[in-house]
Amino acid sequence: MGEYEELFSKVLDTLKLSDKEYERIANIVNELVSMLYREFKAYIDSRDDIFIGGSFSRKTVLKDDFDVDIFIRFPTKYEVKDLSRIVIKTSEKLLGNESIRLRYAEHPYVEAIYKGVSFNIVPAFKVEPPNWRSAVDRTYYHTVYLDKYFRESYVDEVILLKSFLKGIGCYGAEVTSKGFSGYLTELLMIKYGGFLELIRDVAGRWRPPVIVEGDGYTIRELKILFPQASMIYLDPIDNKRNVASAVSEVTLSRFISASKAFLSSPRLEYFYPFSKKALTDHINRVKMDDIVRLPILIIYLRHGPEIEDIFYSQLEKFMRKLARQMEVYGADLLKMEAFSNFEDKSVILYLLSSRWLSELVKHIGPLVHIKSEHDFLLKNRDVNIMWIGEGHRWYKSTRSKFREVKDVARYIIDNKLTSIPSHIRNARIEIYYINEFPYIIDKEVNIWLRKFVAGVEFWRSWF
Repeated sequence: MGEYEELFSKVLDTLKLSDKEYERIANIVNELVSMLYREFKAYIDSRDDIFIGGSFSRKTVLKDDFDVDIFIRFPTKYEVKDLSRIVIKTSEKLLGNESIRLRYAEHPYVEAIYKGVSFNIVPAFKVEPPNWRSAVDRTYYHTVYLDKYFRESYVDEVILLKSFLKGIGCYGAEVTSKGFSGYLTELLMIKYGGFLELIRDVAGRWRPPVIVEGDGYTIRELKILFPQASMIYLDPIDNKRNVASAVSEVTLSRFISASKAFLSSPRLEYFYPFSKKALTDHINRVKMDDIVRLPILIIYLRHGPEIEDIFYSQLEKFMRKLARQMEVYGADLLKMEAFSNFEDKSVILYLLSSRWLSELVKHIGPLVHIKSEHDFLLKNRDVNIMWIGEGHRWYKSTRSKFREVKDVARYIIDNKLTSIPSHIRNARIEIYYINEFPYIIDKEVNIWLRKFVAGVEFWRSWF
């Protein structure tokens, strides 16, 4: 432990709230809760139905980057639309329209600023397990569970874990992050007891898909229950829910790789906020003069303010659908990624093996033993290059209609050959190769391009 003490101390000195700071914020929290109770008491059963959830109640927040989550449990006689209307109307009355913002997860909630503190005011239903009406209904029982099992000694360990995960780009269960939630980090500390104990196990034994906690099920049953999961940690208050469902393959792999690298060469730069400089230095190693020579296709979208959770899901969906269609026309895509500031612009980036298309394109036909084989052969009777190949299928090859990938992308979008999600439909879509991209001097877009090419894995040279 000795070699890590100074490093961990610097992280905690930077990110842990002092007792005085915590008390000051707690007073503001209690003041707002009292105000909310006065307004909501006509709708709820008791004062206990307004509670503080999330990390603040356990002092595991990162002091320069946190929200306080206030949950309000409503009787089940209400509908989601009622909760939304009541919470928005009351929040506007208390805090003013300019201080709140409507957000969506599974259902609406309100982001608010009160006396300089950021709050999430979240409506939920007052139900007994397992009769959930929304995902946030479990939060009350999560809080009860953690109050019972979360020890004071875990506080520093969770702050270290959150700082490490945020430093390597793996913290946050939002659709833009696809990482570890605050609740999951606290469960991991209950299981492992300390940051180093967890990191050593991750580096030494975690092999995707990782089953950390699956009590009551066999491995086979868990893989059937959660077939797409990269990581499984059963919720202790709902054993049909995977707390780690948001963790993507890429995020999990980054965590494993960075854990191995950290144990090999412990550095402060793995931890947020010290990682910011390390990441900047890493992506700046790739010069724009080199990037503009690469075959990168850019889909540039201009739009108005968007809700992150909804818009980013649609942006990624559009990116993948467009990619599949371009591949049908012979494009060879090596990598793709989407970025957005959710205010006025987004980009979808495709790294191509070449901007030029193959002269011939292979098309997959039907299985030989199904009825549609007959229709396929009739429709393609004039095709010269056709054969039965792997997978008991017909295949054919035709000449490409296009010579360049950009032309294919424009054709697909203009002719609506792939469905465009509702929020993307409202955007103005421009298509460029990187060497003709007019917005390359935009600082935000410039950073996105560097991250896309260099990757965010700044520790790769530290093994």
